Amino acid sequence: MESNEIRTYIESFIPLVKFIASILGPNSEVVLNDVTDLEHSVIHIENANITHRKIGDPASNLALRTIKAGKKENRDFIANYRGRAGNTNLRSSTYFIRYQGQIVAMICVNTDQSSLNNLTKQLELVNQAFNLPTHSLEGYDDPNQSQEPVEHFNQSNDSFLKNVVADKCQELNVSVKYLRKKDKLAIIQTLYNDGYFLLKDSVAHVAAELSTSIPTVYRYLNQVKKLDN
Repeated sequence: MESNEIRTYIESFIPLVKFIASILGPNSEVVLNDVTDLEHSVIHIENANITHRKIGDPASNLALRTIKAGKKENRDFIANYRGRAGNTNLRSSTYFIRYQGQIVAMICVNTDQSSLNNLTKQLELVNQAFNLPTHSLEGYDDPNQSQEPVEHFNQSNDSFLKNVVADKCQELNVSVKYLRKKDKLAIIQTLYNDGYFLLKDSVAHVAAELSTSIPTVYRYLNQVKKLDN
């Protein structure tokens, strides 16, 4: 497949992205991702104030996982799952764009419902005063899906890596230098599962973040790959 031809095909969806954003309004970010260029995946974005990304930013972990899955990903879209931008939970959906049977792009919609959820909480307080039960709108996910955020929106190739390492350190209440081998293996397993190692110079970035050597990261990565196989 010619890269210029694919790029032109992907860019033909920009008017659709603008159309969707116009319908949904300013609380919904709509993004066109080119997953043939993972380091510079975002090629158009409307209402970027939701995740504060910009054109040229890298792919999210969902996009990386999708490319890692390859032909195993046979869905046309994923709707109404949790996304995370900083400390903000989002309602997210992704539509896969294919070219000659291969996923080459995604249209992602990320809606910030925090103001609506805050209003619902206030209504609950009022209703409780009159003994009228109500339900929060926060439970918008499919009850059969995990309630944990499944997609992280990154402004650099290292931000997802830093988040994964920080989460593990927070979980163990230790700094990076006190992480044990099994903890580093768990981090590399998470990064591998999310397709992080598809990115350029990823092993070197992981080595620097974990304060270890590049050969050690490769050794851990080979262990993870063996378990995966």
